[in-house]
Amino acid sequence: MNFPYRFSHLGACLLLWAFVSCDDSDEPGCSGQLSLAIINQSSARCESGGSVEVTAQGNSGSAMYRLNSQSFQNSGTFENLAAGSYQITAQDETGCETTLAVTIDEAASDLTINNITISPSACSEASGSLVVEAQGGNPDYQYRIDADPFQSSEELSNLSPGEYTIVEQEANGCQTEMSALVTSDVSFSNVIQDIISTDCAVTGCHVAGTNLPNFSEKSNIIDRAARIRSRTTARTMPPPNSGRSLTDEQIAQIACWVEDGAPDN
Repeated sequence: MNFPYRFSHLGACLLLWAFVSCDDSDEPGCSGQLSLAIINQSSARCESGGSVEVTAQGNSGSAMYRLNSQSFQNSGTFENLAAGSYQITAQDETGCETTLAVTIDEAASDLTINNITISPSACSEASGSLVVEAQGGNPDYQYRIDADPFQSSEELSNLSPGEYTIVEQEANGCQTEMSALVTSDVSFSNVIQDIISTDCAVTGCHVAGTNLPNFSEKSNIIDRAARIRSRTTARTMPPPNSGRSLTDEQIAQIACWVEDGAPDN
């Protein structure tokens, strides 16, 4: 007679058991408050990587950090980062995680060569020099010519006449370059003009009244500098039948002056 009542009571107990067993409010879990904040950040610059420092907020206990898929670490600082996008994940002691997207920019370098002081070289020697004045970037500058090794001194010495590429590098690895011409000490007015007028602009050859350029005029010499160099190097100027000739030193001086740009100096 009491069986239905007992069954109904048992059903109520089963329902109560199911309700209690599904309640996880006392289990540890993520509150949704864990977040990441950036404390410091620097851009990448040339060969020097950027950095970012983050900290977890709203975490339970201490937090661990990782960059992309790397292993977790205790510190929220990540260094030597190339320019690009990264994902930083924080995890607290309960296993809760949060992720923050971070972008490392590439900073432009303001490194420049402000000035180059040039000292000429003797024509057939390596006695010229360049003194480089650097500006900008991260100091502790280094200097080199073309592909030579870097040096700490801003003076590049023992240079023959010619054009050089000066490369300047600062502490972050940023580089800039500039070309400079080391001229010779050969003077047109004191050396070249005298050689030409004495041995090339002679009677019947490169003087007024001939069908050849008059080398008694300075402008004609300067305008035809490359041709003069070619012919004197080949020893066809002065002509062999003129009875005149140039010494090796004179030929070298003409070549140096032409390589200097044939200046009116």
